[in-house]
Amino acid sequence: MLLLERNEKNHIYTATASQYWVHTLERLKRFYESLGITGDREYLFVHPEAINNRGINKGEPINSFNSQWKTAKKRLGWLGQGFTHYSIRHRYAGKRLMNKDVNPLDLANVMGTSLAMISEIYQHYQVEQHYDELVASEIDYRDYVDVYKGGIRVRGVRKDSDEHLEIWKNTPEKLEVPPTDYLE
Repeated sequence: MLLLERNEKNHIYTATASQYWVHTLERLKRFYESLGITGDREYLFVHPEAINNRGINKGEPINSFNSQWKTAKKRLGWLGQGFTHYSIRHRYAGKRLMNKDVNPLDLANVMGTSLAMISEIYQHYQVEQHYDELVASEIDYRDYVDVYKGGIRVRGVRKDSDEHLEIWKNTPEKLEVPPTDYLE
């Protein structure tokens, strides 16, 4: 179990990390150690090298995460791939909400934010989480097969019905899915 007590923006909270993040923190520790930066640093992310013309010393805390994120993306070849510095945070919150393994209030607490912010930013995950219930009354598209004429859908027939089999035998180019019985 990994719990990190954080004090950010005058707000103290306890963040949790999964076993995957324990593994990731180990990777980060090894990275910094390879550069001669000890594991007893106060901040999670520090400058990996000195930038003399800007007065930045190796091992000092990163003041602008955004600019460091851009530098890391450039060095890793991730430019233009849509990763933002909030990607990891959003992935964590989204997985928790979609897996239904934490309630939104607990999630807000471990992320050091408010329930209102969780609702505002991650509400679309709630829609995805409840997708099956939201569309339960719809016709299941898997029960029907589309019939085409000249590349245009003209109607649907019940999958594996006599009509489905008849159309497949006479004009299979009109169907995208053969009857199950026909495949056996």
